[in-house]
Amino acid sequence: MKISIALATYNGSQYLTEQLQSYLDQDRMPDELVISDDCSTDGTCNLIDRFSERAPFDVRVIRQPIQRGYVANFDCALSMATGDLIFLSDQDDVWLPQKISEVCD
Repeated sequence: MKISIALATYNGSQYLTEQLQSYLDQDRMPDELVISDDCSTDGTCNLIDRFSERAPFDVRVIRQPIQRGYVANFDCALSMATGDLIFLSDQDDVWLPQKISEVCD
């Protein structure tokens, strides 16, 4: 089963490092992370770029050309995800290490 995470971001640099680390700490890695950014003006995009270079799974980033709002931003991430199972993730979440494996078992 292919697992995707759909993450919508907007000016989330103060939260994002911890959330991205919680993906790496999963006892069952996702197959892909799809991030849609809604025109962040803080360091969010830099954090995402650094993470995508070291992640052990595919990371796809969509940068919105204009600010679309929360719902449309999530919709974009969801529409680009290719997994059989798609987890929604807010930028200020922190996942427990067994989140993916418990849902998949």
